[in-house]
Amino acid sequence: MSSITQIIKDIGKYHFLYVYKVKNTSKKKVKLFCSDTKLSVAKKSTTNEIKSNLSRYEDKSIIKFMLTKIPKKTLKQDKKSKIKCVGGPIKVEIRVYQVSEKGKLVMDDHENRNNSIYFTDKFLEKNKKIKSIHLKKIAIKVFNNKLDKRVLAINTVDQFKI
Repeated sequence: MSSITQIIKDIGKYHFLYVYKVKNTSKKKVKLFCSDTKLSVAKKSTTNEIKSNLSRYEDKSIIKFMLTKIPKKTLKQDKKSKIKCVGGPIKVEIRVYQVSEKGKLVMDDHENRNNSIYFTDKFLEKNKKIKSIHLKKIAIKVFNNKLDKRVLAINTVDQFKI
């Protein structure tokens, strides 16, 4: 298995996605705006694309993923702890933004969704790397409000068969 740092570097640390319903069906599709290791590059590319087609995205939700490596020390401490707080070596922090009428990304003040999901060792051993299709499946779960919202809940990709 590749190192955790290399897995994150290969897929990119920051991702901006847009989930939308296909007309006349219950299906949902995901558009990946940008993936990059630098937030400024990913955000600028995303906002430029939104502004070029503002009427399509205005008042819609844009999901931002930030992949972070959990330090080995933290993973070891969590295994010894009675209350588990970490679900795997890679954490995906999730933020949902609204697109303003000027095309800017504005944090949703009433966002009540759980804001993280973990890629587990089991998943990484099986798949060897994280692909954009995995992120798109997570985005649909976020859009459908399927992540567990309880206070100490730990969401993992294994729970959702991603």
